[in-house]
Amino acid sequence: MRFNRTPIVLCCALFAILFAGLAGAAEPSSATVSKKQDVTWTGGPFVVPNPAGCVNDLDPSCDHFFLEVDARNGTAVAVAITTEDPAANDFDLAVYAYDGTLLANSTTATGSESLVFEHLESYGGPYEVRVQPWLVTPGTSYEGAAMVSKGDIDFATECLQPVPDSFSLLVSPAIDLDTLVLLDGVERARANDVMTQAASSYLPLGVNLKWKFRTVDFPTDNANDLIQLAKDMFGGSRPKNTDIVYVMTTKDIQIDDDNSVAGLADCIGGVAWPTTAFAVGEDFGVEEDAGRELGPFVHTTNGSAIVVAHELGHLMGAHHHYGNCVQGLSAEDVQNSEITPCTLMFNAVNFASLPFGTINTAISRGHAENYAIP
Repeated sequence: MRFNRTPIVLCCALFAILFAGLAGAAEPSSATVSKKQDVTWTGGPFVVPNPAGCVNDLDPSCDHFFLEVDARNGTAVAVAITTEDPAANDFDLAVYAYDGTLLANSTTATGSESLVFEHLESYGGPYEVRVQPWLVTPGTSYEGAAMVSKGDIDFATECLQPVPDSFSLLVSPAIDLDTLVLLDGVERARANDVMTQAASSYLPLGVNLKWKFRTVDFPTDNANDLIQLAKDMFGGSRPKNTDIVYVMTTKDIQIDDDNSVAGLADCIGGVAWPTTAFAVGEDFGVEEDAGRELGPFVHTTNGSAIVVAHELGHLMGAHHHYGNCVQGLSAEDVQNSEITPCTLMFNAVNFASLPFGTINTAISRGHAENYAIP
């Protein structure tokens, strides 16, 4: 929350007018982002802060970076900025279409900002990434980065729940969600680390993710077949005293020879029926889960745990379209320069993070109350 800084605003606005020409420019001033090419740039240094706002895409008191997107229509694009001391500086970030339409903005009271917007060919030109030095120390610069979504986590199918049938705002009493994890090539110690991370998604819901392991050796990398093999082990239904069965595999799974997916749930809301409470997901390995660097940022961290929590989320009724790119960043993520603010159910493998959004939190909690074994 920002406090009333009217005197500061007026004073800084005056200085911004007087010294606007002394603000540094983005370097480079433009670039093209694609699935094969991420983008980084630097901006500043800024001589004075400018809390008064940016007049247009030529306002010299702000920074302007022009971004071309080489990707299919509807692709999600992430943009983020940060500075050496985010706690002591306050930048604001916005993205505008070629015609000047505001597409997304991020205006927290820190020097780290991130947002996601949808690329549409109808916009007809480069996007302007506008950085406003709202309240920064003179001489402060920033680093920026942009990337597009690399691929979907999964293909979600519905059981009988195009609209969720369970919804709850409660977080107590705590409910155990008992999960049998079938380890297909994954060591138990490694699987325990992944499940411990995945459990952090459910704690704010008042849901305790519990698990036990069983080792298997399934002879396929087809996601649907892996789920069916898991069902066959137990006569087609989940075993007694188990809410969910999850196959964790080291295989690069595929659906119809498409290896872009990382997981699959039998269907949305599948926990409601013994025959549909099954899911599968990849273990990417320790090195991959450490994340990938992009300038000062990191992305795709904890990917294996995100896939687990995401697929279990589907079984608990959560939908992709209730995910968002606002609530996904925790204070720890900002400190660690996590690049995207997207929540767990946002369907992009390099954008999603561990926290649920508000709506999917209530849906998953409701399913736990109604269907988890007491």
